Amino acid sequence: EHLLEVPVYRHTIGAESLVGTYAVMNNQGMLTGPNVSEEQLRELSQITNLRVIAGTVNSGHSAVGAGMAVNDWVCIAGSGCTNVEVKVAETVFSFPEDRIAEHIIAEEILQ
Repeated sequence: EHLLEVPVYRHTIGAESLVGTYAVMNNQGMLTGPNVSEEQLRELSQITNLRVIAGTVNSGHSAVGAGMAVNDWVCIAGSGCTNVEVKVAETVFSFPEDRIAEHIIAEEILQ
């Protein structure tokens, strides 16, 4: 808190205390695992001042932080992610539209 000069909040994600495993965020939004109540989603949204959505990665796994890395420009997700999971990530993390061409190029390289 003092070193980075940002507020620090102690919180859980659902019943999980490993917040880095069950949530992932950038400066635009936060994705949590699915076992989070609507009340807790609202609370996390108020604390972070971000859009917070519950979802999964790699075809239904709740440990979203273990299956996805994200910053303000790119999201790297496990190859097992479904199209719906990728679309949810694109929505919550609000990537710039000009990144679409780079996303397509990256998909072609990985295939």
